[in-house]
This record gives sequence, C-alpha cells and structure tokens, in this order.
Amino acid sequence: MTMDISKHITIFLIIFSIALTSLMIGVYLGTIISNTNQNIINNTTNDEVGLTDTSIANTEFKKYCRNGEDVPENFKVYDIEGKVVPYLMNDGNFVYNIGNDCEIKKIIDAASYEYITNGYGVDKNSAYSYINNFEVDIATFEVLSRYWTKDQNNFYHNGNIIENIDRDTFEVVESGNMAKDKNNLYIEQAGYYKEPLILNASEATTNPDLDTFTHLQGNYYIDKNNAYLWSQSKQPTHIYEEVDTATFEILGTCRCVEKSCSSYIKDKNNVYCYKSVMVDADAQSFEFIGLYDENPGGLPVTAGIAKDKTCIYRNGEKTLDANGKCVSPINCTEDNIEEGCIFE
Repeated sequence: MTMDISKHITIFLIIFSIALTSLMIGVYLGTIISNTNQNIINNTTNDEVGLTDTSIANTEFKKYCRNGEDVPENFKVYDIEGKVVPYLMNDGNFVYNIGNDCEIKKIIDAASYEYITNGYGVDKNSAYSYINNFEVDIATFEVLSRYWTKDQNNFYHNGNIIENIDRDTFEVVESGNMAKDKNNLYIEQAGYYKEPLILNASEATTNPDLDTFTHLQGNYYIDKNNAYLWSQSKQPTHIYEEVDTATFEILGTCRCVEKSCSSYIKDKNNVYCYKSVMVDADAQSFEFIGLYDENPGGLPVTAGIAKDKTCIYRNGEKTLDANGKCVSPINCTEDNIEEGCIFE
C-alpha cells in the first residue's frame, strides 16, 4: 500500500514538473499567456505574435530610439503579423514596453500579459501602449484604433483621458485619425505624443455636420453638405463646397513627387485635380487609367493618366497634338499606357 502511494506521488510530481516547464517555455517563446484575461477583452483580436532574434532587436531598437545603444543581452523584439514592433520586447522571462523616452519598462504581470492590436496590450493590472502605461478598467477596456481606446469610465487618446466629451455620441471616424461626438471633432496632430486638436463645430471655417461627417478615403472626408481635404490640422486644407456629395469620389493619383501626391476627384458635375476644377473635363465619361513614371531611375515623379470621351489627361492637363487639339483617347487603356496615352 505504501509503495502504491509513493508511486502515485512520483507520477504527480512528474506531471506537475512537465506542466511547470511548459509554462516557462511558453513565456520564453513569447507566447501570449492570457488565462487571466483572455475572455474579458471586448471587441479586440489578438494578432499572430512571434519573436525576432537579438540582432534584429538591436537594429529595430536603434531605429526606434535613435540613440545608438544596443538592447540588453538576450532581448528579442516582437514580430506581430510579420511586422517588427520595436517598442515591445521579451528577455525570456519578462515582457517589456519601450516608452517614447526609450526607457525600458518591465510589464508588471508578464504571466497575464496579452497583446491586443495597434500597439496596445494588457496584463491583469494595467494597459500598455506604444507610448505609455496607463490604468484602465481591464474588464471593459477596448481598442478603437491606433490612437483611441476606451473603458467603462473614460475614453483615451494615446493612453491619456479625453476630458469633457459626450460619452453617448463619441465615436472614432473610420480613418482612425479623427474622432467625434455631438459637439466636437478630435483630430490627431502631426507628430507623435501630442494631445488631440479639439475643434468645436461652430469654430470651423465651414461648420462640418457632425451627424453625417465621415471618412471617404485617405485625407478626404465628407458630410451631407461638403467634402473636405483634411490632414492633421485643426482646420481643413481645402473645402469642396457645393459638390454633389452623393457622387463625390476619389478616382486615383493625379500627380506624385516622391510621397507628396494629389488626386483626381469627381462628382456628377465636375472633375478636380487636387483642389482645382479641370475646366472642360466631362464628368460623366471621365475615368482614371493608371500611372506613368516620368523620371525612371531618378527622383520619383509619377503622372496620373486619365481620360474622358474626347481627351487624355496627364497630371491633370490635357494632352494636345501639334495643332492644339486633344489627342484621341480611343487607344488609351490601362494595358496600353505608354503607347496609347503618352505623347511627348
């Protein structure tokens, strides 16, 4: 009988040892161990997570912090859905969050740490972003976009509480760079770690209709009255007034110099290249064809090619023959840009 009890105890100890070893290996490999809070993160999705080697960690850390230092020995950075995340590291025992001051901060409870999305993660005590650590109600914490999160008590911008919002109507505009409630637009500023710009609708150059204000594409937004070219600034770069908002659409690139690009746009009445109406362009038949490299091997300069029923357009300008008349667009197609659309 004594031998049977000893045998059972031995088997139990072996099983316990294997389980404990598996848990430790799980932490070492950067597996997200989320038994504490796996089922309490609402409306969020864990991305596929892995770890890079130390040499990659060094390279990415130097890019992120730009101070020329190496990461501590045995540190690895996280690889999330194929993208290296230099502000999230693991040394085999603990998870670390790298703040905007490049300070390496140990996550308090590594065993319950769970990466969520958009640079945010939680453990059983706190939330962590690519900028800072902040206290939230873990059970109701939700990531809305890269800049905006919430719990049952507050809405947060980069981990900082947004004051004096209307909770019932607050929502993130689809692009993620803006949010709104019934009174204000909240605009992400250019540059990292800044507070959002708050624009009361009555202060705008042309009052946006907040009920219908929504993201269209890129830096373009629309409401029931106007369309807006709006970057990370308090006032829009340009307002397209008296447009037909039901048919207003972004077609494609009009012109690019390096990364600075403008777009072809149209509604049922007009065609635009960036802010300017393209006089005489036929809105009904106007279509975007494709892109043409105007400076192969040099500074990237790209022309947007388009056409309507009578003319070809390059960089928003008509393509004319020697007599000053439009070159026929009949052979100008996406598959035949160089021969059918380009005439020097």
